[in-house]
Amino acid sequence: MLPCDRWRLEAVLWQISSRDFARLVKRSILDSLRTMKQLNTQVDVNAPISQVWEALLDLSKYGEWNPFIYQVDGSCRLNEVVTVHMHISGKGFQQYRVKLTKIDEAAKAFYWLGHFHVRGLIDGDHRFELLRLPDGRTRVRQYELFRGILVPLVWNSYIVRHLLPCFEALNENLKAWCEHAPLPHALARP
Repeated sequence: MLPCDRWRLEAVLWQISSRDFARLVKRSILDSLRTMKQLNTQVDVNAPISQVWEALLDLSKYGEWNPFIYQVDGSCRLNEVVTVHMHISGKGFQQYRVKLTKIDEAAKAFYWLGHFHVRGLIDGDHRFELLRLPDGRTRVRQYELFRGILVPLVWNSYIVRHLLPCFEALNENLKAWCEHAPLPHALARP
């Protein structure tokens, strides 16, 4: 922002009444709840789609290959609420309760929805979608749709900086696991 733009902004803010300011804040909060940001990753795996699908749905084995989500308490059933234990690089160990919102065998789509403490602060709709490639390999698309009033504040400093590398490490280890190769990223343990 140029200094002249900042001065104009400050001049406008000084002229706003407290009632108008409250309306602006309310509108900003509502806009942030409607605004969605998306973190995208993908990896191509030299394994059949059925093998990759099985690895993603076998939550009990995440600790054997997954450097990001090292444990999941609960079973892989639609609408099940499970506890996901994560190691976020540079931030430590965390856990969240998430609801499994889609397990579609035909479409090879697996989704869950979680919230940062309470609904509306940061809501994450985490998705895995598999695509069979013509040469027999599998494309794994892992992405998350983020909504909530804190998302604009933490997008670059936390989500992109810390979560994106975790997604990429998960993809790389999933690829290695399905290809029976050594895991490129160390497994996390609390």
